[in-house]
Amino acid sequence: DKLKADKREEVLNAAEYVLKRMRGWTGPYDRIKWAIDIVTHQRIVPNNGIFTTAPGFSEPSEVTDAKVFIAERTKGQGGQKGDSITLAQPSMAINAAGMNIRYQMQVTRSVSAGKSIDDVFNDIAAQSSLKHLIFNSHGSVSKEGATTLDLGAGINSSNNELFKKLTGKVGVIWICGCLAANSESGKTDCAARATNAGAYLVAPAFLMSAGGGALPMGRMDMNAHFLPHVFNPNGGDVSWSSFVSQQARLGFKAHFAH
Repeated sequence: DKLKADKREEVLNAAEYVLKRMRGWTGPYDRIKWAIDIVTHQRIVPNNGIFTTAPGFSEPSEVTDAKVFIAERTKGQGGQKGDSITLAQPSMAINAAGMNIRYQMQVTRSVSAGKSIDDVFNDIAAQSSLKHLIFNSHGSVSKEGATTLDLGAGINSSNNELFKKLTGKVGVIWICGCLAANSESGKTDCAARATNAGAYLVAPAFLMSAGGGALPMGRMDMNAHFLPHVFNPNGGDVSWSSFVSQQARLGFKAHFAH
């Protein structure tokens, strides 16, 4: 990215001559060309199988890196400016310590680092019926594919059973933590949480990076650019477009530019 366009072309020409023609190393040349195409066009281009997907992940790490690169350099940093969703109330937002209180619902909480996750769920279960529940935290994926939401003492596969406390309490659960559904392990956890809670659950496979700052009361910013996975109350997959088409029934209104 730091190379000027003519220098990138020079690198590519040299790679084609030395790697591909002289030595027959097609794979290394193809990877260099792919990276240069990403930088030049600022959009994902087909990789034609030149990268491998690690066990437990849904895509090659190089592709994820490319998506991050593009998101950091394009308008809205991964989302369209102004894209948002208005959630019906009563709803609840759980914001992790160190995060801006980005989401403000009728019930809003800030959870300190290390706080018992059991206590967090007891607080949620003590509320009256909620239309929506938002978990706002950083998310991380280990090299094995296991995902963790950095909220309180951490939400991971070891405490998926706690979502049973929410049965009959919540309509839609929104996990706003980067890469929460990026790996196969993450998607399995999300499906289990949806099933345990008997609720729809939405989680991104990409970065939640539409910009900082608090949103107006009742607003949140999940959109197609974050590659959201949706799970129904039985843990089954639902397409994003199909989920959005049910907004009136599920108690939200989408405001999307596209």
